[in-house]
Amino acid sequence: MNDNRREPPVKLRVTGLQEAQLADLVRIEGEIAFERAQAGVAASACVARTDTDLVVMMRDHDVRVLEADYEPAGYLAWRDQAPGIAVIEALAIDGTLRRYGLGTRLLREIGDKAKDHAIPFAVVLCPAGDMVARIFLSKRGFMTAKPDAELPTVVSAWLQGLGAGRIVPGLELWWTGTEGLGTIPGLPPPEPTW
Repeated sequence: MNDNRREPPVKLRVTGLQEAQLADLVRIEGEIAFERAQAGVAASACVARTDTDLVVMMRDHDVRVLEADYEPAGYLAWRDQAPGIAVIEALAIDGTLRRYGLGTRLLREIGDKAKDHAIPFAVVLCPAGDMVARIFLSKRGFMTAKPDAELPTVVSAWLQGLGAGRIVPGLELWWTGTEGLGTIPGLPPPEPTW
């Protein structure tokens, strides 16, 4: 976590990915890759996406960028896959703006879209050693898919459809229902401020 936190943003806006946002998002990706490497996360999970990677990601993903006070502060990329799964490919927030609800705001954005399209579950692959991401996910109702744990039928069917070996060592599958995605269990839903 970055110790140089900025003041909480006043104005938030979620947009689709735009060319003018790429440099800031690449910088955020680089900072996260560095943080992961410093924390001892496997090297394969410490590779920062480039501007080309982000543009190519738009072919198969809905890439949503969160701007805080008119500057890109992070992004979330997701896609829907049969049989009703919202697959979160990336969620990255500027380290100086963490703990202000920005990641939760992006999750709420896709939770609303998933609800509109009757997608009941969301999944994300998280590096096993990334404690910041693991804590974030667990506080938002995500659960790890433990080897012997029973999964919802839809999540299990999606996982079987991937085929053996698609989840590489060092990554953990986390899942949750999309109902209430972008809220913290036990707390009331946030009042819209943007």
